[in-house]
Amino acid sequence: MQKHSKLSFSTQGRVDSLIAVPNIAPWMCLVEMDQKVSKEYERLQVEIQREKAEALGRVGERLELVLRKLDEWRHTIDTLRGKLEEASLERDSILQAIRGLTQEHNALREKAMTYRRYLIIQREAVGFYDHREVDRHYRIPDPIGEIQNEGS
Repeated sequence: MQKHSKLSFSTQGRVDSLIAVPNIAPWMCLVEMDQKVSKEYERLQVEIQREKAEALGRVGERLELVLRKLDEWRHTIDTLRGKLEEASLERDSILQAIRGLTQEHNALREKAMTYRRYLIIQREAVGFYDHREVDRHYRIPDPIGEIQNEGS
């Protein structure tokens, strides 16, 4: 006696639709659902990469702004130090201005170093691990030393 499988075949070699549909339909639904999940996953990955790139750009812009300010302050401090050598009556007020600007410059320099760290973290999150270009493009100046009372 021959046993029959769950699927029955017609004489033309096709699967009998009454028996096959309940067995195949769940797999088709899973395939369709998997395709939808894959498309949504891809869309989400693109969105994540875009956000990472935007965050990287924002940190770079902040760092550039701070570095421009550092250059401006260093120029102002150098100008004041030059005037200090020429001045005799205004010496104390110029010294006080230089000291204040020097402290602000060095605090801003620390902020620039923090933004540089943020930039490197963002670059690594995107997959960039070589930071030599960051070192070349975003040069952080040395701190300015305190000025002595007797000269510049």
